[in-house]
Amino acid sequence: MITVSDRPKWLYHDPVHRLQKLIEEGCKAILLYGPPRTGKTRAIDRIISRTSIDRETIQIHDGWGYDELMVGLRPDGNMWRYIKGPLLQAINTRKKTIVLEEINRTQFTQAIGEVFSLIEESLRELFSSILEYYPLGHGYWAAFNNGSDPISFYVTRIRPVLQAHLEGYRDEDLANIDEKVDHLFG
Repeated sequence: MITVSDRPKWLYHDPVHRLQKLIEEGCKAILLYGPPRTGKTRAIDRIISRTSIDRETIQIHDGWGYDELMVGLRPDGNMWRYIKGPLLQAINTRKKTIVLEEINRTQFTQAIGEVFSLIEESLRELFSSILEYYPLGHGYWAAFNNGSDPISFYVTRIRPVLQAHLEGYRDEDLANIDEKVDHLFG
């Protein structure tokens, strides 16, 4: 039986091939979406086995937030203490592949968005300042780490995006952001 559809043929390309291509292109965060039982997890399994020591699969449950994924206060006998969630554990053990299953069961941007707020007070201020001029997603900052030079990171990764969208008609906004970077890190 063949399904007839007027939708573009590229929608029906092999998900394994599509995922492999994204990985080869250097993508670090990939969202696979679609109806249940359409091969999303199977595509991941064909590229990296579920039993690999480099992979962690986390099943998201209804209503999970930052407390469940990252770190939260939990009872431990007669005491309360902070317990690391599965996402923080996977990050701390340096898993190369972290698969979050069923992220649609929670307000994922709220749950994971707080992770971004844990980065250095100055970077948060810069990020907030940029948002006043342009809605730059926090994913652009994902490659920033403790060894990164903030000015170099801004010049090579953030400013080109802002320049492409602001230069030529909102030059003053771009100049204001540049001044903020100079003020914070210069």
